[in-house]
Amino acid sequence: TTTTTTTTEIVKDGDGMASVHNISITKNLVSDGGWVFPSGTGIFVQLKAQNVVIDHNEISEFSYTGISLGWSWSYAPMSSGWHKVTSNHIHHLGYPRRELGDAMACIYTLGQLNNTVVHNNLCHNVRAYMSGGYCLSQDQGSSFINFTENVCMYTTGTPHNTHYGVDLLYKNNIFFGGNFDSWVPLNQSHGAAGVRTSPQTADCQGSYFGFPGHCPDRLRFENNIILLINNNSATLFDGDFNASNGVGWNFEFENNLYYSFSDKDLKTCECFGGVSERVAHGNPNLHQLTWIQWQQSNEDKLGVIADPQFANFGWNQTFNVTLLPTSPALKLGWKQIDTSNIGRP
Repeated sequence: TTTTTTTTEIVKDGDGMASVHNISITKNLVSDGGWVFPSGTGIFVQLKAQNVVIDHNEISEFSYTGISLGWSWSYAPMSSGWHKVTSNHIHHLGYPRRELGDAMACIYTLGQLNNTVVHNNLCHNVRAYMSGGYCLSQDQGSSFINFTENVCMYTTGTPHNTHYGVDLLYKNNIFFGGNFDSWVPLNQSHGAAGVRTSPQTADCQGSYFGFPGHCPDRLRFENNIILLINNNSATLFDGDFNASNGVGWNFEFENNLYYSFSDKDLKTCECFGGVSERVAHGNPNLHQLTWIQWQQSNEDKLGVIADPQFANFGWNQTFNVTLLPTSPALKLGWKQIDTSNIGRP
């Protein structure tokens, strides 16, 4: 194990609480945890840290989450963030032991993380027992984070999951293989194959971002590739999207590419948008949108349903996600993702 740590400062912020600044966690092998405390996390950066760099690590074989950032619920103002989570290889969570799940993910966030960047990470084989098992999971109040050029593959839950947050950007990521290798007791759903959100409708205990007494939710989903691999996933989406309820929900989907490797016809199925999971389970008359209806709702107006044309896709887990020059994703502004330099050297 190789660890590089820059100068570490412990200072007191304006609220008098001590915070840790300027730490680098790089080029480590973090593996085989969770035997005594099953919810143990590979790397855990709690609420008062700033300027933490987590780069080129390999994290595997934990029964819970790989990297966890933040620890403040809702939109309580926090001075944490400015982190960089880059080029980490996170895999086989829930192997050989399945955790119960919940918010289990490769990268989990909670609360405000000002100007944090999650870039060029590879996540695969996340296996939860009952729920969860995500790639990227943004829990209550996760805000001000950019997720770019991450590759998410083979998760029992939805590759992307947002509870609620503001100013979350997901751009140029691959979300592939939701509901992979899942064992679902009592017919419980692991969610969609690609994207899931569940905005908060309860009181947020104060006035936040101009919406008194409510939890606003602002998310932008741009230039991503969302792939369905089997028909066990009833939909690409799960939860509430494009909701208009006057409490600040704002979801923007632009220039995304969708494709199914199964025999599901995405152009005709009701696979897009969403309705409340709780309502939908009790009301079979509620349904999601067709592709045409989704675009008519001003989402993905320039998006496409098309084969992304991988040059040598990683079915054998080489994780080469390079696209051919003729790929329709490139016409939408897609930037090629290089996975060859991800992980511990």
